[in-house]
Amino acid sequence: MRHIKLLGWLWLLLGGLWSLLALLSLINRAQTDLGYTMSGLASWQEVIGDTLEGAIFVVSAVAGLALLRGWRWSRPAIWILGPIWLAFSVLMVSSASGTLAMRLLWFGPSLAISLYSVLVLLFVRYDWKLV
Repeated sequence: MRHIKLLGWLWLLLGGLWSLLALLSLINRAQTDLGYTMSGLASWQEVIGDTLEGAIFVVSAVAGLALLRGWRWSRPAIWILGPIWLAFSVLMVSSASGTLAMRLLWFGPSLAISLYSVLVLLFVRYDWKLV
């Protein structure tokens, strides 16, 4: 039971933090002039990519809140989001620019939370009636 509550708080904080960072990035990008023009296809690809990225962040925060509230759909949502975050984190730690220490500082917490969530959901039995 403690692991599920901790998992809910971690997902809420992870999703909330990355949602806030994505929102600040979009606001900053809207205020700056890029200095170059993009083709129509490239700009639409960027809009679609940013929208999907922001949606995953917001859904992660909502799934964490739902896990705290004990809603039945939250556990399958974390089952879906956990491997997505795990793949994202491994990809970013292994291939992003910068030093390994900097990449681990930025993407290590999401890697640890996603790995922890997969392990908790795999091994901890959760009774919805006890919530």
